[in-house]
Amino acid sequence: MPLKLNGYSAHICCNGKEMDMYGVQRPDAKTVSCWIASKEGKSFTVHWADETGETVMGVETFMDGRLVDDDAHDKRREGECLGFYVTGQQMRPFIFSSLNLTDSDNDEHATQTVPSELGTIRVVMTRVQEYRDSDEVFVAPAVSAIGSIDERSKKAGSHAVSMGDIKEIEALNITKVHTIGEEEEPFATFIFRYRPLAHLQANNIVPLPPRSSTKRPADTREATAASGPSNRKHRRTNEYVKKEEESDGEEDELLLEIQDQLTKLQRRLEEARAARRARAVKRDPSPIHVPVSSSDEVIDLTSD
Repeated sequence: MPLKLNGYSAHICCNGKEMDMYGVQRPDAKTVSCWIASKEGKSFTVHWADETGETVMGVETFMDGRLVDDDAHDKRREGECLGFYVTGQQMRPFIFSSLNLTDSDNDEHATQTVPSELGTIRVVMTRVQEYRDSDEVFVAPAVSAIGSIDERSKKAGSHAVSMGDIKEIEALNITKVHTIGEEEEPFATFIFRYRPLAHLQANNIVPLPPRSSTKRPADTREATAASGPSNRKHRRTNEYVKKEEESDGEEDELLLEIQDQLTKLQRRLEEARAARRARAVKRDPSPIHVPVSSSDEVIDLTSD
């Protein structure tokens, strides 16, 4: 199901299939958000729709806070952004990629400020009175790459959106247009927060798959006793997941950040222990020194 808001919708497709959404939230009347599970190396596309097909609007697509597409949607039911359009015949696909991690203390090229929207895909709709043709040549917007991120950052372990290699596509009529009567504020914003599946499962945003088990022959009482606690636990898990889905996006972000910090702290602890073992020095047993008499005196140890 697409992410819906007041007769408009948006969704993300990966490998030609609509991606599942989790933890849908509506922080205000003009914004709706959800979580999706990103897969490293997989390309994806962005799609949106207008139920009436009568709206003239600008649809902006942002990846990690970077504007990658600005579509003049003129009374159509559906629209899409299949990638980063370089020209009317060339496109670079969007790809979920791992972040480049580094030790910022030793890397002068590390990104000092992590983009606040890292890990998000945002689709913004703004009403326009009309579009008029222009003679200006289309020029693709400049999109900066996500640089190296400090491995101690809260975002470490996440993904980012990168641009794939240029591909030849069927010729599109991409032109610049003049925008007339654009409203100051968007009327609909769709936010897709993406993280690796393991992160979402660790924070109960995505439920874990049911465990497979092989039943052994047993009498009715044993089977009932074995299945009872499992069912109750499953219900508690579902209730917990439901409560997590009702929390806002900021709380989910905090949980992910805490999980990332715990993982990094565990790794640093293991490295410190390994370093201590390597530095350990085996001490030789202390020798026992027996004093030597300075004379030839014989000491009689027999009793009288």
